[in-house]
Amino acid sequence: MTDETGDTTPKSRPFRLAPQHAYIALGANLGSPNKKLIDTIDAIDQRIGRVIRVSSFYLTTPLTEGPAEEGSYPNYVNAVIICASPYTPEDTFHRLMQVEKEMGRTRSSGKKRWEARIIDIDLLAMGERGISSKQLTLPHPCIASRDFVLYPLREIEPAFVHPVTLKSVDQMIFEYHARGLPLRIISRAEPLSLPGFIRSSEDIFPETFH
Repeated sequence: MTDETGDTTPKSRPFRLAPQHAYIALGANLGSPNKKLIDTIDAIDQRIGRVIRVSSFYLTTPLTEGPAEEGSYPNYVNAVIICASPYTPEDTFHRLMQVEKEMGRTRSSGKKRWEARIIDIDLLAMGERGISSKQLTLPHPCIASRDFVLYPLREIEPAFVHPVTLKSVDQMIFEYHARGLPLRIISRAEPLSLPGFIRSSEDIFPETFH
């Protein structure tokens, strides 16, 4: 938390990431994004481990290569979930990539970085362990630079602390705004409830985000 002077120096903290809790970011902006996220959550729940928390669905503007591409792609629907995975972080990641493939995503090194996507799955963190390999970096290096990750993450885990920087999610949000980074969240839906998280996706954005 920041103090009255805006100090964001990492503080000691009791919070520790549970080794088997996989924090996962989801996004989609092609086809029926709401339904695609719901189907993806269901697939993760069935193929990897029980989904124990689901954030609201957030309507967001897409990341682009630069100002010239702003408005060129459809808006995204984003969410963050927590999955109780019995697997290692590496195995969990590979299983998530298999779910992504089953949902219709084809990853290719030749494609643009910020292209429109039928589904995007990112493993954000899993336990206190840091991983740096060709395929997987944990914690995810972009957690602190994406408001559409930070806000849903705070919603489902308000005590979250980055296992490397030791910054709380509140600190990261404060610094996000202090750095003047783009605000991409447009609106959000009511939180989904578990276990009945599969529901109609109609009129999923009744609120203005604030």
